[in-house]
Amino acid sequence: MFGVARIIHKITVDGKSCDTLFLNKIDKGIYLVVKQTLWLFFGLLSLMLGIVGVVLPLLPTTPFVLLAAFCFSKGSTRLHTWLLEHRLFGQLIADWQQYGVISFRAKLIATFSMVAMISYPLFYLPFALWLKIAVSIVMLLVLLFIWTRPSSH
Repeated sequence: MFGVARIIHKITVDGKSCDTLFLNKIDKGIYLVVKQTLWLFFGLLSLMLGIVGVVLPLLPTTPFVLLAAFCFSKGSTRLHTWLLEHRLFGQLIADWQQYGVISFRAKLIATFSMVAMISYPLFYLPFALWLKIAVSIVMLLVLLFIWTRPSSH
């Protein structure tokens, strides 16, 4: 194998070895496929969590759907378009992408969902105090971000 690689490496085209040119094209193609697949995977995962959040009040739907739209914009034009045209999520995503707006209703749902999701573990489960404080701070920062966005355009 190494002998073949050395022989191939000696063949040059315009001062560059043929194997380097070939491998660069393969590496770039593989990189793009892996990158697109990862964006698609994380988009599907986010969308799944967002859909679960519609029926389960412990998960906020809005952030997961927005994340799915972002991931699909990088990984799948077809799924991104489908999500933008979806009857439940389309307007939410379009408002965010065009105007940076989160509707008042979405803010309320996200707030109540987050508070409900962390209240039980914070008060009734034996987690370390530093972890409870860290989770509370992160939640407050996310809520601060959500509530500082405009509610209409």
